[in-house]
Amino acid sequence: ISRFEEDPMDAVRVGDQLDVEGVLEGTIQKLEGVTRVSVQLTDVSRGAIVWSDRLDLPEGRLFEVQDEIARRVVEGLRVKIGPTEKIQRGQQVPDDVMEDYLGARAQLPEAIRMSPEGRRELVARFDRILERAPNFARAIGARAYARAVLNFQAPSPGGHEAARAALPAAAERTVELVRSIRDPATPMRGSDWTVGEAAAHLAVVARAFAAAAAGRPVGPAGVAPDLDDFHERLAQVNARALAAAPDPDPALLADRLGDGIAAFLRVVAERPGEDQVATPWYGRGVTCRLDTLTCLAIGEVVVHGYDIARALRRPWPIDPEHARLVVAGVFPAMIPLTVDTAATAGLRAAYELRVRGGPRFVVRFHDGAATVEPPAGRPVDCWISADPTALLLLGYGRTGPWGPIARGRSAQRDSQSGRPSRKSSGKIWARKRC
Repeated sequence: ISRFEEDPMDAVRVGDQLDVEGVLEGTIQKLEGVTRVSVQLTDVSRGAIVWSDRLDLPEGRLFEVQDEIARRVVEGLRVKIGPTEKIQRGQQVPDDVMEDYLGARAQLPEAIRMSPEGRRELVARFDRILERAPNFARAIGARAYARAVLNFQAPSPGGHEAARAALPAAAERTVELVRSIRDPATPMRGSDWTVGEAAAHLAVVARAFAAAAAGRPVGPAGVAPDLDDFHERLAQVNARALAAAPDPDPALLADRLGDGIAAFLRVVAERPGEDQVATPWYGRGVTCRLDTLTCLAIGEVVVHGYDIARALRRPWPIDPEHARLVVAGVFPAMIPLTVDTAATAGLRAAYELRVRGGPRFVVRFHDGAATVEPPAGRPVDCWISADPTALLLLGYGRTGPWGPIARGRSAQRDSQSGRPSRKSSGKIWARKRC
């Protein structure tokens, strides 16, 4: 809640934004030898102050303020606490350590959006705090969360190397599939595109990714439209790209796709995965990590290859490792961008996604917006477990959730009861195929 520190917003509006029943606010004054804290508790639904108090604590006992406030709130509201729920006194730590801890802890909600350097520095701040107070339990827990975010958002070099190694094989399959197209006008199931248009899209995307990685970020058709809505923006980019594409000669498109992927691989060969590249077709000022872009390239050739193969009535087995790389590398970065704001308006829920044999992450929805975070102990409404291929096709909008569940490739369960969940997550992923 540190974002409200400089905001004149009153407690009721803050409570509405945070979706809480009560807001505790106060001020801290440091007097000679004494820390004075004045606090008040506001009932958000009524807009009324239901409790207020002032605490004077000797210097060196700043950490106890939180526990003492909690105890007094409970006493003031006449809530009975059982013997197993007694509020424990906090550890005594020096005031300067406590202040450093509070400053570092305030940054935790923003850690998921920090640069790799920023996340590493946040972990280092907690390291320095624990050097001065080794048994500071809350700092130990906060550092654990910061480390989880660091590991979650910054894949190891091996992860980027695995994506680079997987892309040539994944692309080569699709290149040969495109080359084998006999009738480019063959329609694709569930799409307005023909197989020739899908192949042209792949050729343009491969060249756009190579240009972005080389520092020449342009929309696939030359200029990204100035639209706020992600889906409308991407749809116009794709439409412009297809309008500018050459005649859908399969052999020519196959060569262009192969050349674009080769150019992309040459650019990324010696660059670290955490390098940021501009991707304006996803939104104004939007950038993504190079390892994410590599996984996106795998997703493009695998999923659009799947589309073309289905239209041609060809088998298209998807390598589970390719699917796992795309889910792990793409979903955390793209879900906040691709969430359907209309479909998720009013939704406040958290889903933990468990990729079998792969990563786990939590998607939290709040009134049309989504954030992705590592599983770090916060409660979720249900968890979804799926094999990587089923989750890949679900995430890209190629299948609904119930087919994979019926075949045992996906499961949705309530996090409290463990029973199959009735909460539908079908609208989470994408409103349009891309």
